[in-house]
Amino acid sequence: MQDLYVFAYLDSRMVGKPTYISAASDAQGFYRLYLGTGGTYYLGARSTFGGPLEPGEWVGTFDARVDHSIEIKENLNLTLADIVVREVW
Repeated sequence: MQDLYVFAYLDSRMVGKPTYISAASDAQGFYRLYLGTGGTYYLGARSTFGGPLEPGEWVGTFDARVDHSIEIKENLNLTLADIVVREVW
């Protein structure tokens, strides 16, 4: 899906301001997320950012792991599984 933002949090609750935010995804749904350092990050995606979820907004989490996390090493490029989003009603 186009124009989604991927968020990386250091906290597994994924609330508040994320540590990193991607640019909007492209027409094929691809995104690029730059993380400043290695470590464990928890990933989510939204069609907007800031405030509570609103009807009509798209939202999802990285579900390759139950806790929505990825573990990365510094200066490493990764291709991740899809983040599946759903529309909020």
